Amino acid sequence: MPDPRWVVRLTPDAVADKYKVSRGEAAQLSEALAVLYHGPAAPGHKPYADGLFANTFEFAYNGYRIIYEVLLEQRTIRVLYFAPAP
Repeated sequence: MPDPRWVVRLTPDAVADKYKVSRGEAAQLSEALAVLYHGPAAPGHKPYADGLFANTFEFAYNGYRIIYEVLLEQRTIRVLYFAPAP
């Protein structure tokens, strides 16, 4: 049976920003990123910038806003940016 999970990768800038998150908030961010392992079509995910960028989406979860790109052929989600949700 194939693994239904997606691969989630962070861009180098997102990795650098991840290390700036305080320890207290790191668990919240990890939980928000973990949602992406189930794929890009979960409720609450929407096209980024009204669809201006192809295959780029955003969602807010657990106090974080995450912007990501979907690479369908590779079954990969590439996290471009995250920040505390407003």
